[in-house]
Amino acid sequence: MNNTNDRSLSVIVPVYNSSEYLKECIESIINSNIEGMEIILVDDGSKDDSYEICRQLAQVDDRIIVYQKENGGSASARNYGLMRATGSYIAFFDSDDTASSAAYKEAFDETVNKNYDVGCFNMIIGQEIITCNPSLCIWKQFIESPIYMHSLCNKFIKRTVIDELRMDEDLIVCEDMLFCAKIFIRSNSIGYISSDAYLYRMVSDSVTHATDCYKKSNDDMESARRLELYYDDSDNDVDFQDFVNYRYQIAALRFLLEPDVFSVSEYKKRIRSKDAFRLLNNKTHRFLCRCANNGIGIIPYIYIYLKRLKQVVTR
Repeated sequence: MNNTNDRSLSVIVPVYNSSEYLKECIESIINSNIEGMEIILVDDGSKDDSYEICRQLAQVDDRIIVYQKENGGSASARNYGLMRATGSYIAFFDSDDTASSAAYKEAFDETVNKNYDVGCFNMIIGQEIITCNPSLCIWKQFIESPIYMHSLCNKFIKRTVIDELRMDEDLIVCEDMLFCAKIFIRSNSIGYISSDAYLYRMVSDSVTHATDCYKKSNDDMESARRLELYYDDSDNDVDFQDFVNYRYQIAALRFLLEPDVFSVSEYKKRIRSKDAFRLLNNKTHRFLCRCANNGIGIIPYIYIYLKRLKQVVTR
């Protein structure tokens, strides 16, 4: 039988300009009534009244601990919380989402009772339940179920598994994926729990796609490179290599969809995956992706391409 200390949970919530949804988020976690739980709110330099809301919540519930820091991004805030967490298990939560309180507790109880290193549970986005196929190997799941596998918010993780591991703060995309992949490498037992416990809220992103396209593509490549370096048995794991190649292909596709942002010659110097390199050299693929960006629809452009193949001009 597990004692109270073995069942303790630290829920780390980065907070940045989240005043609209913050109270609802925290109350949904509180209402799960998980014994031995602490909720660590890390205000990451909010410019609205999020920090004041955090303080008000902490005043009425001593399970809530509030910190304030200069803005450094969600990975920085999560690392800040990790360094101050005391629970035997760690969970992460986004400040504009909510928990299905009873299901969240159910997922945690099963994680502890079955002694999983990582307990994964379902997410709900709109009307869709996000799950995965546990019969697949881990790396195939990362390809087939990216939302489920890449997210930190649908997992309870043993603190001993995380240990000194921290998120890469210089990445603006793929930092969750990279951290989760490393966690799975370090884990001996992974549980897939059927509870629909995490309710994801779709919130528009204020940062334009064009501005971040280069950085996002670079982060796709860099996260794949770092994961290869981290995994000692990467050369002997075919499924892992398939996943890494897939990540390089995603980076290439970001380039294809924003051709004016990049120099092809510069990009080819960075590409490591043969599949991604072939993708960049595929004139049909490049042409159709560029046409799709015009917003008129891709079918007419397929016809144009087939009729005027020799006239296609690529960068």
